[in-house]
Amino acid sequence: MELETTIASIGEQIASAGIHAHEQTLRTMASAAKRFAPGAAEALTDPTLADALRHRAYSVVGAALTRNLDRGQSARLADSVNGLTPVSSAA
Repeated sequence: MELETTIASIGEQIASAGIHAHEQTLRTMASAAKRFAPGAAEALTDPTLADALRHRAYSVVGAALTRNLDRGQSARLADSVNGLTPVSSAA
């Protein structure tokens, strides 16, 4: 799966299940984006920030990754995050 498609799919999942259900995915993406968008990468993984700020950071990180990773790096990241399972929130 292409990285752009993966990022869009995760974005839809975040919108429906909430950002906190995807912490492992967000950490993986932030780690890959640290050198391209360090502030957004840090914000993306900070659970103390408001969800709206983390959603914005997700957009910035996603754009940085699609702009800066080569095809091989993009494929490896997409494969990596596609294998992660969202965490259900306890009711």
